Amino acid sequence: MIKNILLIIAVISSLNSFSQDFQWANSQPYASYVTWDSHVTTDNLGNTFISSQHQNGVLIVKYDHSGEQVWKKNYLGYGNITSLCTDNDGNLYATIMISGLTINGTLYAASGGEPNGYLFMKVDMQGNELWIKQINPAILLADKTDAQNNITVSGGFGYTTVFENGNTLTASSDFRKNFFMGKFNTNGECLWLIQEDGGRFAPLKEKDGFIYACDYFYGHITLGKGSKQVTLYESNGMGYIAKYDSVGELQWVKQVITCGIAVNSDGSLLSFEPNGSFPNAYLKKYDSNGNLLWTRTHILIGNWYKFAMQSGKNNDLYFTGGYSGFMTIDDTTISDSHARTFVAKVDSSGAFKWLISTAGSGSAGGKDLSVFNGNEIYITGDMSNSNSFGSYTTSQTNGGIYVAKISDLDITPVKEIPSFASSFDVFPNPSGSVFNVSYKGCSSEATINIKNQLGQIVYSKKYSNQSELKDSFNLSSQPKGIYFIELISDKSREVRKMVLQ
Repeated sequence: MIKNILLIIAVISSLNSFSQDFQWANSQPYASYVTWDSHVTTDNLGNTFISSQHQNGVLIVKYDHSGEQVWKKNYLGYGNITSLCTDNDGNLYATIMISGLTINGTLYAASGGEPNGYLFMKVDMQGNELWIKQINPAILLADKTDAQNNITVSGGFGYTTVFENGNTLTASSDFRKNFFMGKFNTNGECLWLIQEDGGRFAPLKEKDGFIYACDYFYGHITLGKGSKQVTLYESNGMGYIAKYDSVGELQWVKQVITCGIAVNSDGSLLSFEPNGSFPNAYLKKYDSNGNLLWTRTHILIGNWYKFAMQSGKNNDLYFTGGYSGFMTIDDTTISDSHARTFVAKVDSSGAFKWLISTAGSGSAGGKDLSVFNGNEIYITGDMSNSNSFGSYTTSQTNGGIYVAKISDLDITPVKEIPSFASSFDVFPNPSGSVFNVSYKGCSSEATINIKNQLGQIVYSKKYSNQSELKDSFNLSSQPKGIYFIELISDKSREVRKMVLQ
């Protein structure tokens, strides 16, 4: 039976094991549009980078792990940041489509019909532009460098271009042949290129020495070289997923239409694929050889607004996007009259674990997602007016771009730690309005947070020098539903689910 819920829910069966908390949210007052790109990525220290196009130029912002702004780059003119990448040293790389963009007093001018209409640039940890190259190909960057700290690239081109080391892209009158993949070093020098492989419209993904492409095409295209060459025809589906080795040799290709892919640590691959009408999509898992393992999680969104997905800890899948009206994942439906950003989790078996959404008087749509350290999720997208990300609210009256962090904690091990005597109880449960909390455990300080289904803290209280804590709480002013009682002490963090009825 479908559970129709007006706000955000977490799947009941998983509430005892997982806690999803917004850690912070921030925004910039530069209104973007649906068709423009927004990107988010992280470095190996947990710093976050977002980018977007806006009415007056393009924007790149760096935030530290706690959500404080480190630096901001606002390049004026017209352009569109098409991809971001970080390396092992915390440097950032960006590709920008330009048609008159000023950076540090230099005007980079090109129009769509001319060569050199793209910038490829490197920015250091302090926000200094180390180099900027104006080029013809529309290069897209994988979001992280590989094990050798090289950049995996793909894209399309319209003019013959010669790069370093004699690497050449030869333009064809047949536009279907004008796409490529390759590698660049951190000085922006081309190491190798392969034409008619990779993808034109979507960045590649690099994992453990293998390269993955997902893209779409018109008419027909050819992938691979020599005995591994295959030709794909639009009549069989206008999309594909392809796997390559570290030097670009095709391993396998699946002709499917996909909303996006995520690569797991074991080499398996996840893909959300439409089934019949596009609003319906199902999660499919392929093994490292491209064999279909299963088809499970179902997603239905009345009004799709972008989509992004990435694997995390234990090969769990996180995905984000936007919806208005309603969205359904398996037997869970949420609805809202405003446009909302959602984030959801599916475990490695395809079981749906939780779904959270923004709230507030404004609207927000998710465009990109990045996962750091396996269970820290960063999202970005467009927003207008006031939006709530759990207990954090950010506002942009004239529209803007947001970034937010979610921590996905497996709280079961915390409750099972036997290193000290602890008893944390919430009763009666379910409760009418008043409930009690008791805690026994040697602790100099403790905090109790009561959170609603949105992750918002509706009540918080601190205690000092109490080896035994007993208190009562009255939630008569709060709506009925599920609440989470969180106890944070100097020794542990424990969470209990409580039903207010």
